[in-house]
Amino acid sequence: MIGRWMLYRVCNFIKANESVLDGRYVSVNLSAKEFGGEGLVEYMKAVIASVGISPSFLKLEITETESMINIEDAIRKIDDLKSIGVDVYVDDFGSGYSSLAYLKRLPAAVVKLDRVFVDHLAASEEERAFMGGMIRMIAGKRRKVLVEGVCSAAQRDSLKALGADYLQGFFFSKAVPESDFLRLLCDGRPLPL
Repeated sequence: MIGRWMLYRVCNFIKANESVLDGRYVSVNLSAKEFGGEGLVEYMKAVIASVGISPSFLKLEITETESMINIEDAIRKIDDLKSIGVDVYVDDFGSGYSSLAYLKRLPAAVVKLDRVFVDHLAASEEERAFMGGMIRMIAGKRRKVLVEGVCSAAQRDSLKALGADYLQGFFFSKAVPESDFLRLLCDGRPLPL
């Protein structure tokens, strides 16, 4: 499967660039098929051991929709992955149909709020109040909050003030090839947009 090949390739990338990563991590999006299939945890254990990386360098991302297909299975897999040192992030939270009760049960380390909540953030007090409530609610469940889709300094500043743990978006960098990614890490400067 291409997903497993990609996991193996990412682990090799991590191994080859541990000094450049310097405590940072690489996240990999998993498809519903990869996450829902059998043997994911065993495969991750085997790859991490054979490549020889610390599992803390790797994070796995699943969408809220993927994790809702079978909530009990998702909880078990996330707990099993945590037991081997691999954190799972719930991606695009708020874009599907999950409930707050669902979020309460899911043991994900980080909840990534969908970019749909960011568009009018800087210009609307109502949007900021709503986002602030979401961030506080997630943080109250001892989960970190990552907000996607940050495209401006005003959005960045608003989200930092609201208590978001991590920010992601074109404001920081567009998607780049591997060689530019490594340069970005080495230089510590953002690439031009």
